[in-house]
Amino acid sequence: MLKMEIVMSKEKLENAGYDFDKSIKIICNGLKEAGFIEELNEEGHIIYRGTNSNKDFAYFGLIWEKLMEQQWFKNACEEWYLLNDSRSKNGEFLIAGDFIEDAKKHGEW
Repeated sequence: MLKMEIVMSKEKLENAGYDFDKSIKIICNGLKEAGFIEELNEEGHIIYRGTNSNKDFAYFGLIWEKLMEQQWFKNACEEWYLLNDSRSKNGEFLIAGDFIEDAKKHGEW
């Protein structure tokens, strides 16, 4: 199963003139519209899990693409991971992708 984990900085959003709660709501609404299930949404720490569908990876990819187009998101995002439990021996979720590090490697962050 796949999960997406995002940690947003309230301070960075508000210092840039964005409403923190509205910004988090925009992110969560996109994930919900894709059919993902909220596991955590506390003070900018967001985790949504897939539905165990073979379409989850594609839908997480669409979310990644849309968020990468948003400069406000990239300016305030502190952590952004794709998590996967398929290779774990004990069912723990492991980092399958660090979106920020990957984007930095390709000059997109």
